[in-house]
Amino acid sequence: MNEFDRPYTGRSTKRGGAGRFFLFLIVLLVALLATNPGKEDFVDYAIKNISEESGGKLGAGIANMIGKPVLNSVTERENYILFSVFKLPVLDGSNNYLGIFKLIFIKL
Repeated sequence: MNEFDRPYTGRSTKRGGAGRFFLFLIVLLVALLATNPGKEDFVDYAIKNISEESGGKLGAGIANMIGKPVLNSVTERENYILFSVFKLPVLDGSNNYLGIFKLIFIKL
């Protein structure tokens, strides 16, 4: 058997690994793009946290009635296509949050 009769087992596995990585990266970017949170998503997150901190159903009702319109009017959103940054002004400066996947909000 000479060298031309053997099957080729060269670099094809390395290219497949890189291809899978780029496919994963493209899927991740499309998922970030499709699930970029809007202002309403952030306001819902903030109201949920206020309700949990205040405890009870009464706190949740008050937060929905009063807090939601107020938060909606003072919250600023910077849209970066794949994620958003939300600015929430407070008395001692401002709170900034990074929002991804419509569910994850990280305080910056």
